[in-house]
Amino acid sequence: MNKITSSHCRSVPRRIGKLLTVAASTFGLTACLPGGGAVRSEVFIEAIPTTSLTSSMPYSQPVDVRKNPIQLGFDDGPFYVSPASSLLYRGEHLGHLRDQGHLKPGSLIVEHRTVSWQGPLLTLPHLDEGRAYSASVWVRPIDTDQPAQVKLVWTRVVAGVLNTMVLAEITAQPRVWQKVEGEFFGPTYSATSVNVLSLDVAEADVRYLVDDFLVTYAELSAELQEAAFAAKRKGKNFIANGSVEEGIEPWTHQGGFISRSTAFAHTGSASLLIAGRTQEWNAPMMPVLGLENNKQYRFSIYARLVEGPPVHMQLTMKRTTAGQTTFAPLGTGIATSTGWSEISGTFKSSSISEADHVAVYLEALNPTVSYFVDTFTVEEVPE
Repeated sequence: MNKITSSHCRSVPRRIGKLLTVAASTFGLTACLPGGGAVRSEVFIEAIPTTSLTSSMPYSQPVDVRKNPIQLGFDDGPFYVSPASSLLYRGEHLGHLRDQGHLKPGSLIVEHRTVSWQGPLLTLPHLDEGRAYSASVWVRPIDTDQPAQVKLVWTRVVAGVLNTMVLAEITAQPRVWQKVEGEFFGPTYSATSVNVLSLDVAEADVRYLVDDFLVTYAELSAELQEAAFAAKRKGKNFIANGSVEEGIEPWTHQGGFISRSTAFAHTGSASLLIAGRTQEWNAPMMPVLGLENNKQYRFSIYARLVEGPPVHMQLTMKRTTAGQTTFAPLGTGIATSTGWSEISGTFKSSSISEADHVAVYLEALNPTVSYFVDTFTVEEVPE
């Protein structure tokens, strides 16, 4: 488990009865601001906040999410306060991991929960009445071998009257980034109403990561998410053709057989399939160029099994220097046949520039399983 590198925000529990809880439950909401501090007075959702958090509320006009979609990555920290919406938290702890994330390094870590609803909560601005909206977020359970039931919940409070709707529910696999996505319609506007999105993770002892909130018009969701993946791929010169859109080169393999497949794709229209494996280390491999000494890099690849039960995967660096070959594990994960799983990790060396050849491969601990790989990226990240 990586070290949490930024301050936590703490909330002060307070009884608010009818709001977002069953009777007699208690919890607090605190809005985090840059620097690890908190808004002076707590923000509850029984009324529009009036603190400096949202000084321009209430809104007389809907926010145009075509021009200004609500997109939250956590590259720089857990803080999110804008004129249109804010990230709040129910519970005791909200942390930040700098070197782990879905599209880019940086994500929220949710831990020390005692009930399922404790976690991040995103306030929404005034939305177009009757318009279809898409809401999504990526989650990743950590430090567990058991799946977790995750719900994305939309809650609306008008004059103390509570309405909730589960937008989506998934069974999140351990140590795998998965998207929770659903749609809802913009409600009738009221100057006293508050709309929020929240996560409910059934297993209260499960720690999990959160990244890449997106709220936009339903018809724009796929376009914006593909643009985000494209931005991740753009301008990386450590590798080439990581998404297998330009054929197979320069992908290679050690054992087994590789081919370009359009059966499944994490991004774009193709992925790389490896089959005919007989050893664990039989794996697709990608040469890596231009790594520098004493700089930290993040390696990420997505995998999906052709069939069968989940399998442990390992991402490994192989480098040869003056005829000597060494191996460095970069990260581990679990791949399934039902969706794409990210396997990622960071690497730093004081002598990597001395290597004659550097490559990275993804092996499966089941020596005979066949699998697809896609969206391989390498990027320099801050320490």
